Amino acid sequence: MLPDLATSLSTTLAVASLLFFVAVYIVVAVRVFRADPDELAAHARMALEPPLSSLPGSRADRGAAPPGAGPSRG
Repeated sequence: MLPDLATSLSTTLAVASLLFFVAVYIVVAVRVFRADPDELAAHARMALEPPLSSLPGSRADRGAAPPGAGPSRG
C-alpha cells in the first residue's frame, strides 16, 4: 500500500511541477511579447550602466552620506 501511495504521489508532484513551470513560461512569454520595445531596451541597458556611486561628481565622491544613512527624524 505504501509503495503505491509513494508512486502516485511522486507522479502527481511531477505533473504539478511541470504544469507550474509551463504556466511560468507562458506568463513570461506573454509579458515579453506585450512589452514596449523601448522598455525592454531600457531594462537591458540597466545592467550595463555603472552604479551612480562610481560616477565622478557623485554624492559619494564629495563625501556626502548616501540617502537614508543620516539620523532618522521621528
